[in-house]
Amino acid sequence: MATSAVPSDNLPTYKLVVVGDGGVGKSALTIQFFQKIFVPDYDPTIEDSYLKHTEIDAQWAILDVLDTAGQEEFSAMREQYMRTGDGFLIVFSVTDKASFEHVDRFHQLILRVKDRESFPMVLVANKVDLLHLRKIPSDQGREMASKHSIAYIETSAKDPAMNVDKAFHELVRVIRYVTTTDYLEKGCLFDTKAMRVSLSLSLSLSLSSLSLSPSLSSLSLSLSLSLSLSLSLSSPLSLSLSLSLSLSLSLSLSLSLSLLSLSLSLSLSLSLSLSLSSPLSLSLSLSLSHPGNRFQRGA
Repeated sequence: MATSAVPSDNLPTYKLVVVGDGGVGKSALTIQFFQKIFVPDYDPTIEDSYLKHTEIDAQWAILDVLDTAGQEEFSAMREQYMRTGDGFLIVFSVTDKASFEHVDRFHQLILRVKDRESFPMVLVANKVDLLHLRKIPSDQGREMASKHSIAYIETSAKDPAMNVDKAFHELVRVIRYVTTTDYLEKGCLFDTKAMRVSLSLSLSLSLSSLSLSPSLSSLSLSLSLSLSLSLSLSSPLSLSLSLSLSLSLSLSLSLSLSLLSLSLSLSLSLSLSLSLSSPLSLSLSLSLSHPGNRFQRGA
């Protein structure tokens, strides 16, 4: 299946942090997502960071994923990791009841560090392939996610992998939604730190006719002026605003010893378009034009 080319620059970057008790499969999930291989042997992680370009809902992004330590001796480092995260995967193992019970603690810690009442998170129930060892049923996992108003996904990092990509992609979708909603609620449509502005201006002046009588008693002059202005703004939220303005002016001047005649024609057109996408969809277009005014004066 054909895929679109990866954009070279100006991609939004999402920093995702994978948290959870030790041994729940955080590293296995992360490695499966990035390298498409299953690592069966458990090796306690202190910190591993991975970077990947990926396309989610027809929008390219850079995922910067931090796989953190689950052991208690590394708990002091968690807050440092959490301060930098844009979203979190809280992972527990369906074969480990204690890891499930600790979900509340991770959720509360994230909210405390972020000083927020809510934050982009996805609850990940891992190792669902181990049916004979399962202790946490799906209903119980969904209840936990519903309790904290976050998404819930069941995964398996073992080949063939189950919902691994979906877990990371879903977290990005939540981040996009929350970020867009926050901006709309605050009345700020653009992330000014990552805003891209494009401005183009064109000006043309032409002399359409010039005539002088043989006797030098009369002069006829015709000028035209055209001005075009285009402005576009875009942000990582897939929010774009474009504004175009065009102005045309024509001037005709006739001069004689006994008569002065001036003719002026002015026309103006303005167009505005606004588009907002994923997870919201909004489009607005506005066009305004004036056919022009003609002024003439003689003396």
